Amino acid sequence: MNSASRLHTIIQFFNSADPNASINTAWEKYLGPASNALTEEDVLTVIQAVLAEIRSMEVKLRSIGVPDNLFHDCVSQLRTGFSPTQLAVPWKSHHEQMLKRATPLALQWAAWTLSQFDENEIDEMAMKSLRDSLDAQEMLLQETDLPVGLREMLERQTAGLRRALQFYKIQGIGPVQKVVSDSIGELATAPQDLVTEVETSPSAVKQAFEQGKKMIGKAAEFADKGSKVIKFGSEVYKLGVTGLQLGQSLLTTANPT
Repeated sequence: MNSASRLHTIIQFFNSADPNASINTAWEKYLGPASNALTEEDVLTVIQAVLAEIRSMEVKLRSIGVPDNLFHDCVSQLRTGFSPTQLAVPWKSHHEQMLKRATPLALQWAAWTLSQFDENEIDEMAMKSLRDSLDAQEMLLQETDLPVGLREMLERQTAGLRRALQFYKIQGIGPVQKVVSDSIGELATAPQDLVTEVETSPSAVKQAFEQGKKMIGKAAEFADKGSKVIKFGSEVYKLGVTGLQLGQSLLTTANPT
C-alpha cells in the first residue's frame, strides 16, 4: 500500500461505520484491539497522523509531476473531513461531500498513480513476533528496578515503537523505520556514564537492556520487510540477536550473567 491507498481504506471504513458511534469508538475499531479506550488526546494524535499522510500523498503526487488541479479537490475534502475542528460533526456530512466530489474515486486513481511507492505487505506472523517482543520488554520494565538513565532510554524506545505499530494502518512502515533509526543512533552514541551503569548493574538490569536490543532488532527486520528498499540490512537487525557492536561498547557490554 501507499499513502493514497491507506487513505482510501480509511475512507471506506468510515463510510461504512456506525453513523451513531462516537469518533473515539470508530477509531478504536479501525486501529484494532491494541487501541482500546482512546482518549480525546489520543484521537487528536490519530487525526494528526492522518493529516500527515494526506500531506505525504500530496507531496508524492507533486514529486512525479502530477498537476495540482488533478488532486486539489480530493486533498481539500480530506483535510476538511479529518480536521480536528470537525470531530463533533457527524461523518455522514463528510460522506456526502466526498461522494459528491468523487473523493473515493480520486483516491483510487492516486493509489494507482503512486504505485511506485507501494510498501511490501507485512505478514501476521512478523507483526505478532514484534508485538510479542514489545510486550516482553514492557513487562520487564514494569518488574525491574533500573538506573534512571537506562529506564528513560528503554521506555522512550518502547513507547515510540508501540505508537508506531498503533499507527501502522494509517502511516505504514515509516514510523517504525524512524523509531529504529532513532533507537540505533541512541544506542550507538550513548554517554559513557550510561555505559558504565549498564556494565556494573545486576543481571536483571542487563536482561532488560538485552531484551530492548532484541526488540529494536526485530523492529529493524520488520521495517526492512515492509520497505522495497532495504534500509537497515542484516548487519543492523542482528544487534537484537547477537549483540553486534555498533559504534559504542554499550551494544556489547551488557550480556546477562
